[in-house]
Amino acid sequence: MTQLLTTLEELNAMGIISEQDVTTLHPVAERYAIAVTRHICERMDPNDQEDPIRQQFIPHTKEMQHLDDELEDPISDEVHSPVRGIVHRYSNRALLKIVNICPIYCRFCFRREMIGQGFSAVLDAETISKALDYVANTPQLEELIVTGGDPFVLSAKHIKDFTKRVTEISHIKKLRWHTRVPILTPERISEELVEALTSTNCKVRVAIHANHANEFSNRAQIACQLLFNAGIELLSQSVLLRGINDNVQDLENLCREFSNIKATLYYLHHCDLAPGTARFRTTLAKGLKLMQKLRKRLAENLIPSYILDVPGGLGKINLAPERVRQLERGVYKIKLKDNLQIKYRDVLFAK
Repeated sequence: MTQLLTTLEELNAMGIISEQDVTTLHPVAERYAIAVTRHICERMDPNDQEDPIRQQFIPHTKEMQHLDDELEDPISDEVHSPVRGIVHRYSNRALLKIVNICPIYCRFCFRREMIGQGFSAVLDAETISKALDYVANTPQLEELIVTGGDPFVLSAKHIKDFTKRVTEISHIKKLRWHTRVPILTPERISEELVEALTSTNCKVRVAIHANHANEFSNRAQIACQLLFNAGIELLSQSVLLRGINDNVQDLENLCREFSNIKATLYYLHHCDLAPGTARFRTTLAKGLKLMQKLRKRLAENLIPSYILDVPGGLGKINLAPERVRQLERGVYKIKLKDNLQIKYRDVLFAK
């Protein structure tokens, strides 16, 4: 059974934060959800405030420092939501945000204004039915991406029932799940869950989110092996995070850990403009330089695509060098599809 720490007092009792922190972090806890597992606490260095796992999950006072250009819906999910729960931004695939909770809350989450306290945990049956009706009535859709929150908080039975309903939609050929569970709460990956995920004739893919090699425990590797052995394609998902993985050695180690669990190296996201996350963002120029260095160290199949979710709902763009031109410090011109160009500015403050 996963043991969750969800209050500042519990973090203090574990020796992760001080009694003074309990007071100073109170406004953060009031605004944003806290959840950390004991498994993850065990992987932190308790004496290192800059520990890469600690920084991802333990609240910080800078979360209350919101910059003018930060956005509550940084990738404009709502603009592309035809029915509740569905985000249909690309013609042949759609997202279903089936839950609004996670087993652990990342401090840099781009949906942090939409999950956790004050939100229903799981979409109700009627809302899910309406969402699947939309999918069934949109024949150009080929892939359904199940996200949240983290959909692997659902029971195996819930996932199996949902998977069977998706299978009845003949034009859906791929079913993808986005999750942190195999890495952060690996005990949830059971034979029963794997059987539920694969009870479909769709191609099943699981995009696994991790940002630092230290997250990969032996238990996490076993959980990922269970998924892979069942014929599930594993994909990597990471975020470039200042002070956590924004150096070439940490990125190389992360890519190799994903390769060890037989995941296809997929996406390294530039950190989105969610409120209170400026301390995590690097400059776009630094991200591009890191990718250049990474290409000198790793084979092409071990390197993820460096991705920007363009603010304003314009979708994802692969930040290939030929697409980005720096106009001045912190300001870039980025080529999108169909000859569209946008100007992008770094939004960050000194650490």
